[in-house]
Amino acid sequence: MRFIGRSLFGLFLIALTIGLLATAAGLVFKTFQERTAKQGKKRPQAERIFSTHVLKVEASKIQPKIEAFGEIQSKRTLDIRIPIGGTIVYLSPNFIDGGQVKKDEVLVITDPANFKDKVVLAKADLNEAKDELLEAKDALSLAIDDLNAAIKQSDLRNQALSRRESLTNRGVVTETSLENAALSAASAEQAVLSKRKSILQAQSRLNQSKGTVVRRELAFANAERQLKNTEVRAEFDGTLSAVSLVSGGIVNNNERVGQLVDPSSLEVKFRISATQYNRLIDRTGELQSIPTNVKLDVFGTEISALGQVNRSSATVGVGLTGRLLFSSLSEGNVSSFRSGDFVTVTLIEPALDNVVELPSNALSGGNRVLVLTDEDRLEEIEVMVLRRNKNDVIIDASKVTDKEIVLNRTPLLGAGIKIKPIRPGDSNSEEKKSIEPETVNLDEERRQKLISFIEGNGYIPKTAKKKIIKALNEKEVPLKLINRIESRMGG
Repeated sequence: MRFIGRSLFGLFLIALTIGLLATAAGLVFKTFQERTAKQGKKRPQAERIFSTHVLKVEASKIQPKIEAFGEIQSKRTLDIRIPIGGTIVYLSPNFIDGGQVKKDEVLVITDPANFKDKVVLAKADLNEAKDELLEAKDALSLAIDDLNAAIKQSDLRNQALSRRESLTNRGVVTETSLENAALSAASAEQAVLSKRKSILQAQSRLNQSKGTVVRRELAFANAERQLKNTEVRAEFDGTLSAVSLVSGGIVNNNERVGQLVDPSSLEVKFRISATQYNRLIDRTGELQSIPTNVKLDVFGTEISALGQVNRSSATVGVGLTGRLLFSSLSEGNVSSFRSGDFVTVTLIEPALDNVVELPSNALSGGNRVLVLTDEDRLEEIEVMVLRRNKNDVIIDASKVTDKEIVLNRTPLLGAGIKIKPIRPGDSNSEEKKSIEPETVNLDEERRQKLISFIEGNGYIPKTAKKKIIKALNEKEVPLKLINRIESRMGG
């Protein structure tokens, strides 16, 4: 019985295995049938066409611009220092931070009492030396007169000796008389030598007196200069800054007490790259006179001035790169700028011929653009990039003149792709977006709040403050100006 049961169980397992294999074979056959049926119904897929904006290239003449950030500074800035230290006995009412002073105006005086005494003593010593000089001149004149008299007397003695010798030869006078005449002539010659020596002494005294007068004159001039240095005067018309002095205080020699700035002689210094600098020089390597436009944005109101680049720094500077340039300010609201203002500087380069300006998105990493062919398919052309400026590039138009270029290149576009071009002026080019109004009407409460904030701000120049208040008093106020002021107010 056990053998029969096991045989039946084995037959059951065999039948079950055969059934499962048959089921699996049926499923596989059914799957192949369905796949064959689907392939028989498949239709050819249509080519995908993309819509994109294109622009026809027209070569033109463009003047590229270079934008940089710079700082306003005065061409004439003078440190005010006290040459002679001491107690401050006078301080000009204009000697305050922001005070306006005129040329040669007395700003500070230190105690001059000691220096006045030195001037008086030096003057007395000089007068004494001059008197001594006059006496030396008179003594020299008298010595010369004595010498002339002695010479005349010597000549007379020599003539008398000659007559004695003649008379002695004829036997008229004795030998003793001849000897006395010879002694008198010798004595006269000795007197002449003595007078010559006196002249030398008088000349030496005169020279010493002249040297003394020169030394006393220098001492007197030095005393006067020290007395003059107790007064500090303005070298030119300007505005005072960084003042650190009070009346009655004590200062040291050469101590700095402020700065004098000439606000009418301003310039801007800014830094550009070495590549940009090379575009501004001529063939001889000299920096060209490039026009500049300097702007300062104050709560939406622009203060601008025009100028020209006039020089460049001789060195790069430690830890810096590029080139440091200086531009003068000659036209516009120059008086509204102040030394230390952080401004935007725009340089206008020499014009480029046969070029076109395109968005940066139209250019690939390999300086290639996509142009449209006659069949509305794209073709890739390599171009020469001449300038890059923010989101735009300027390229050489010689290879793409009169061709349509794709303005917004995406990864889906490439050579051979067919597109539907969207040209400027097409009705279906782009849906118009709602534009935010540029000006709004202000209620009086909000208007007065903005005006009060501007009037109480001490950092805004007077000229710019007047323009802003005038704009706020208008019926229609620019929304950009309102947003800028309220962002500073915290509202």
